[in-house]
Amino acid sequence: MAKNLPNQDALERAKSYFDECRKSHDEFVADVEKRYKVYRGVLEAASDAAQWTSKAHPPYVMHIVETSLASLIDDKLRYRIKPNATMDMYLDPAAGELARKGARAHQILFDWQIAKDGFTRIQRPFALQNAIVGMTVAKTFWAQKEETRRRMVPEEQELVNEFGMSLGITVPVMVEKTEKVVVYDGPTTEVRDVRDFLFPGNAVSLRAAPYIVDRVWKTPDEIEAGFAEGGPFGPARGGWSLKEVADAISTSKDESREELPTREQDLFNIDRTKGLVELWEVWDRERQEVTVVANRVALLAHRKSFPFHHGDYPFAVCSTQPDLFRIPGISQVEKIAHLQTLLWDISNQSLDNLRLVNNAIFMFRPDIESPDEYEFCPGARWMVEDPKQVAPWSPDPIPAEISLGREALIKGDMQNLAGGFPFSSGSDSQFVDQKTATGASIVTNLAQRSLDMAKQQLRDSYEDIGQQRMDLNQQFIREPFVVPILGLDDEQELEEIMPELLSGDFRFTLDPLPDAMIRQEEQAAAMALVNTIAQVYPIVAMAAQNGAATPLNIDAFIEDLIKAHGKDDVARYFTKKTPMALPAGGGGGGGVAPPGASAQSPMGVTAQQSIDPSVSPSSQQSLSPIAALQRAQALDRS
Repeated sequence: MAKNLPNQDALERAKSYFDECRKSHDEFVADVEKRYKVYRGVLEAASDAAQWTSKAHPPYVMHIVETSLASLIDDKLRYRIKPNATMDMYLDPAAGELARKGARAHQILFDWQIAKDGFTRIQRPFALQNAIVGMTVAKTFWAQKEETRRRMVPEEQELVNEFGMSLGITVPVMVEKTEKVVVYDGPTTEVRDVRDFLFPGNAVSLRAAPYIVDRVWKTPDEIEAGFAEGGPFGPARGGWSLKEVADAISTSKDESREELPTREQDLFNIDRTKGLVELWEVWDRERQEVTVVANRVALLAHRKSFPFHHGDYPFAVCSTQPDLFRIPGISQVEKIAHLQTLLWDISNQSLDNLRLVNNAIFMFRPDIESPDEYEFCPGARWMVEDPKQVAPWSPDPIPAEISLGREALIKGDMQNLAGGFPFSSGSDSQFVDQKTATGASIVTNLAQRSLDMAKQQLRDSYEDIGQQRMDLNQQFIREPFVVPILGLDDEQELEEIMPELLSGDFRFTLDPLPDAMIRQEEQAAAMALVNTIAQVYPIVAMAAQNGAATPLNIDAFIEDLIKAHGKDDVARYFTKKTPMALPAGGGGGGGVAPPGASAQSPMGVTAQQSIDPSVSPSSQQSLSPIAALQRAQALDRS
């Protein structure tokens, strides 16, 4: 039957792709499951640590990973979009102005979409999967999200008498109605399970991979809905009919259930694919086609072109520690897994020895009759002919002390290999005394540089995702779009986004809003810059009047200061209202120039005969930035 169905060659090609990469992928998945169990602190029965009476297995690796995630995950993510400079913008000022308007339209649209879609929430699963596995994957596509809502709406109802007869009078009555509402229609990004992301084993990067297979799991109802009018699985998409798909699945063997054991089954007794149908999305870069296969036997859809205009895979792959010429990188768990098992082994030995020390052992001579009659309690008295007949066993405490030192060294090695902060755990090092301020500073700086390198890899991936989201906006937004924003004076405004403004070439700058410690440093730096500019502003303003300098944009410095405090809606801090005029002279009071002031004195500054140049607010020697700003404002009014 299958030979007469459409696009059979595409189905066979998809099967061959899956078979080619399955062997290397199965080995990769086995490592993934093993590393996840290490992260959860699962004690394997065959390990040395499980052979002792004590079975302690605290999840040290989980604590180290969570500590590093705290530095890799930002409070929020925000894209700053600017137009790419081109020769057309240089030759045609109108083209440059249009590009700037397009960048602003993209900025407003991105801010609204990221907040509405909850884009910031993908950071933790995205970074956590990388720490455990060594790589992580995110898929970006266009989605429409609907919610079912119940509302009370007025409805005209006719009044009747006690006999059920109409009175000819209608009154409005509130009734409950249920309706589906589209709450979001735009690009979305989801973190994909690397166990369902297949690629050729010899591919050195995602861009060099000739094909990839993204495996998803859907319910039968979702597949049937895909055959509805306008759905992605209809025969018009190059696939089989719903009946042909159902017949092929019912007569085939379900090979998808013969995969490797999963962590869900081992740890939680859950079958993650129960009641679901396995779907392949096979993306062929060379042919620019996408093939969707159900349960490895049925062709659901076949597109002879990529659905997105950017013409590339809709995936972003990230590894914070890339390996040489491989897509999977080196995971944080991989580097310290054996040390955690070794630490468990030594700790369990120490606990067993501690039990021997705490629970005293007494040795009796064979000639002692009824040793069970001796009472073991504080202050007990035993009547024996010779004290040597009963003697306590005295274990050597030195091995226990050696064990404590070795445990501390292993914990320090785990922190070092994971790129953490070993001095905080109290571990020792023969090279750097981490208990001193200098040693702690050295180790902290090295660890921070390591985290910065890892974070840069994440930011590069976020920028790739942002580029994909921008391409989707340019492709799918065909009508004017209205976005709510906060305007001046904190007033709600509606901004209309025109589709023609979104076309063009733009570049991204990712601006994460960092944690409190880094934010304090940025606030201090921004405030220092404002103070510095306030002092040089009068000089620049005077030079600009003579054409010897370019005027400074004070608003830009104030905006940077506001953003350093974590405020994105900068516009609400500016007002349309005209500020109150300061007294003449730009300084303190009265508005009357002091004696000796020259009418030609620049910037409202008094003469050099000021009573105290270091104190007077109008003195040129004043170090106060407020005085400098007052002079600048007085100059602007003049």
